Parts: sequence; C-alpha cells; structure tokens
Amino acid sequence: MSFNGHNKKAFTLMEVMMATAIIGLILSTVLVSQMTLARKVVHAHGYFVRLAVMKNMFFGPEFWEQRKNKESVSQKVADPETSLKLDFIPGDKQLEKYDQVFVEHVRASWTGVFDIDSTAELGLISFLPEPQQEKKK
Repeated sequence: MSFNGHNKKAFTLMEVMMATAIIGLILSTVLVSQMTLARKVVHAHGYFVRLAVMKNMFFGPEFWEQRKNKESVSQKVADPETSLKLDFIPGDKQLEKYDQVFVEHVRASWTGVFDIDSTAELGLISFLPEPQQEKKK
C-alpha cells in the first residue's frame, strides 16, 4: 500500500468541505425564505380574520341602533383579540343634503402573533332608507 500515488476515485477533504459549505449556504437561504413566507401567511390570515370581524360591525344586527342614530361604538373582541371602533365621518358637501346617506369608518387594532402591532381601516358609504309608510286603503 503506497501513499505516494493519489487515488483518483476519492474526494479530498477540501472538496468535501467546500461542497458542504455550498450546500449549507443554499439550504440556509431556503430556510430563511420559508420562514419569511410562513410569517407573512400567518400575518395575512390574522388580517383577513379581522376584516370579517370589522364587516360584522357594518352589517351585524347588534349595531343597528347605533348606526341608525350615527353614534360611535367601541368594542373589544376576544377571539381574535381585537379592538374595534365604529365612527361616523361627516360627509362631504355633496352628501350633506341627504339625511339618509352617511360615511361610516371602522378602525381595528391588534397585536399579532409575532408581537407586531397592526391596524386596519374600512370605510363604507351607507344609505339608510326611510321606513315605508303604510298604504291607506
């Protein structure tokens, strides 16, 4: 067994170390990208769940009286933990002449999964029709 000749069928230690380093760099980049994507998916899910809760403030029956009287309402929701505030914004000059038309605004704020403070705002132009008069016979 002679060590003077090089065995051409084997890798040197340096080649193995370089291959391991390159694979490590590639895999760490993939892992960071995957974690960033997962964080964005969780954040987007939380945002869309809050949008559904905010929609309920516009269209839910429990706020009908406050909306009809144009009163501001605040609410805290436990699941998902969210602070909601329903405000009425004075209309612009074009809408002032109509009593039944008003602009509603809901603001939600929450702390997300990764302790990221987030807010979302939705606006809606609403039309409250006058109650129908009973027809006289």
